[in-house]
Amino acid sequence: MSNYFSVVMCVNRDDGYLTDAINSILGQDCDNFEFIVVANNCSDELWDNLLSLKCDRLIPYRTQIGQLTFNLNYAVNLSRGDYIVRMDADDVALPNRLSVLDDFINKNKDVDIVGTAAMFIDEYGRDLYRYCPPLKNIKKLLFFKNTFIHPTVAIKKETLIKQRGYSGGFQSEDYDFWLRALRNDNIIFRNIDVVTLKYRININQSRGSRLAYAESASYLLREFILSPSFLLFFAVLINTIKAFVRSNKNC
Repeated sequence: MSNYFSVVMCVNRDDGYLTDAINSILGQDCDNFEFIVVANNCSDELWDNLLSLKCDRLIPYRTQIGQLTFNLNYAVNLSRGDYIVRMDADDVALPNRLSVLDDFINKNKDVDIVGTAAMFIDEYGRDLYRYCPPLKNIKKLLFFKNTFIHPTVAIKKETLIKQRGYSGGFQSEDYDFWLRALRNDNIIFRNIDVVTLKYRININQSRGSRLAYAESASYLLREFILSPSFLLFFAVLINTIKAFVRSNKNC
């Protein structure tokens, strides 16, 4: 293994899945990584539970600010890895997740952002369906959908820093980053058709909320103003319609 990974998880509550999520990272079949967990605006009980975990790889930090974007940037700033690997507090990484990423990166040295497929599971851990994000035309499709499963992604730290890290957003900070990264033609986006994560869908998620759709539409409007094109105008229109038609109206 030639790449050093910084796995980054931000958590402000435990919905009953945190232990499984942490153990799935600590149980990786490789050892060239650090695991940064930022407890943000959390209870003393959650923080004490993190401190009780005796593992040199797990590095806990605590902040009072609850916004995910701030805490992701905080973790990135503290990280030592060549690549930042995202992890959510309710998902489960497969044991070979990091070795799969490492193997792909070693064979594709120019890649900046790489995502993978995932198995979607319910709140009880039962398999729902397998999903692979687009493998081709990733950049064009980004105008109309998020072409990455964020918790599966590894991002070259150097690239993330040069793009000024994550910026804004309460529920779609990843989509904002992808769109900003699109401005640089030299940034390489890739997805691979290998499942490395069990992605949990539960009632506490913001997936499909009106706020998420509204944020996505606003990012696209920003890009349209900066670089007008018919494609971006159409993308703004489609995503604005989605905010009213497809959202669950919960912010």
